[in-house]
Amino acid sequence: MASFTLACPNCKSVLVVPAKVPAGQKVKCPKCATVFAVPGDDDQFTSRTKRSNQPPPIQSRFGEGRAEPIEDDEDYDVDTPRRVRRSTHRVTADEDDDFIEDRPRRSFSRSRQGQNNQVLLIGVIVGVAAVIVLTGVGIAAGIWFRSSRAASQQTLAAQQGAREQDVARAPAGAGPNVANPLPAAPQQVDPPNPPAIGDAPRQRQEPPPVPIMPPQFLGQPPPSFDISKRYRENEIITINIQGIPDERSRKYILERLPALIGTRYLMSSRVSGDVTVVVLAPVNNPEAFARKIDFGTVSSVKGRIIKVTAKKLDIPSADADAITQALFDLKSPNLFTRKAALDRLAIADADNRRDEVLKAVQALLSDSDVFTRQKAIGVYAKWGGKDSVPTLLKLLRHPDPHTRRATMEALANLKDERAVEPIAERLTEGLDRHDASKALQALGSTAELTVLKYLGSPDFPTRLEACKILKVIGTKASVRPLQAVALNRNDFVVAQAAQEALIAISTRP
Repeated sequence: MASFTLACPNCKSVLVVPAKVPAGQKVKCPKCATVFAVPGDDDQFTSRTKRSNQPPPIQSRFGEGRAEPIEDDEDYDVDTPRRVRRSTHRVTADEDDDFIEDRPRRSFSRSRQGQNNQVLLIGVIVGVAAVIVLTGVGIAAGIWFRSSRAASQQTLAAQQGAREQDVARAPAGAGPNVANPLPAAPQQVDPPNPPAIGDAPRQRQEPPPVPIMPPQFLGQPPPSFDISKRYRENEIITINIQGIPDERSRKYILERLPALIGTRYLMSSRVSGDVTVVVLAPVNNPEAFARKIDFGTVSSVKGRIIKVTAKKLDIPSADADAITQALFDLKSPNLFTRKAALDRLAIADADNRRDEVLKAVQALLSDSDVFTRQKAIGVYAKWGGKDSVPTLLKLLRHPDPHTRRATMEALANLKDERAVEPIAERLTEGLDRHDASKALQALGSTAELTVLKYLGSPDFPTRLEACKILKVIGTKASVRPLQAVALNRNDFVVAQAAQEALIAISTRP
């Protein structure tokens, strides 16, 4: 049977037609599934019998490469090929525009994806903002809670302290061998209802004095008043002191008692009538401790209970002047009392008792407490003036850097030329360099020639600090030395500092 070949207008595949198909008959390509009409020109048909050298038809996965005539159908458009796979079909300019109907769909999906990304980004931003707001609210709530809790704890502590002061602390709480021979002071009980209008005001009972906090517990947790939890029974003593004339004498005695121990201690006291009961620890030998008491006469020592009758003490009266009271407090064994006395002397005006004050304050220049030494240096410089310079210069070699700092400040305030060279020597010390620089700047132009010597120091920080000092106090005498340093390219940092000093000097009148 004769067969003919026909070329597909879309994929250009050679199709085999089993019989001569009349013109206008619709044929379906088995490769690209394109439906097209057979042209009317018979020359397009090629007989396989006449052309044996024609290449074989293209094999397709849709069949053997033979065209299949189909019935006429109004739904088929001859000029519109079916949509094929995107990977194998490319739309040409000759094809109808209806074939690329899926392109708007692709752009629509991309715009839809962009909108989704925008929604996701907005959601992330809103979520982060919500987290930040919630975190801020949580922090504010935490701060408020901690502040309110601290305030409540302070209130409870104050109430507890008031109750502890009102309740008699009997020494019996320290152990069975420490008994309180005196009755406890009666407590005043407030009526359940407030007094009516017009009633006489109630008399409020004065609380007993607050126990003295020992200086040895600075930086330590506050001691508990239940001494028996800290010390054994054979380390606790009770001292009953009678005949204390006034509160000033009682304060002096309470400060004097811990000094008789000389170590860390715990002490509590209460007042019952005209008797002051003191519980003190640690004391191993009550009899040896009783022999050290110099503020009264020891009447008896029974076990671990000591009875003392106070004598008249040589202390300033309540109407004594401020200088007399301060001089007496400088000798107190309590560092808080000594520091308070120095504060009063620091603001007092120097009078004819200058030598007496200098002698008392000079003894505190070597005090064991660093803060007391610092205050004493300032008071000594104020009361001594330029006469205190020789003594203060010796403190520049004190092993404590805080003491040296306070000394340099005091010497800078005195503006004495004798302090220039000793202070400049501290420029070579790392711990004192900054403080010495401040002191030399405060001394002004009197220190200029001395500072110029340190421009050639082998120590780099010293040379740099010298340039900084001359930037403040330098005059025309410092121009040439600073120019020589500024031209030294091997010392770039110091050279730059020298240039800044030269600029500062040139701008001063």
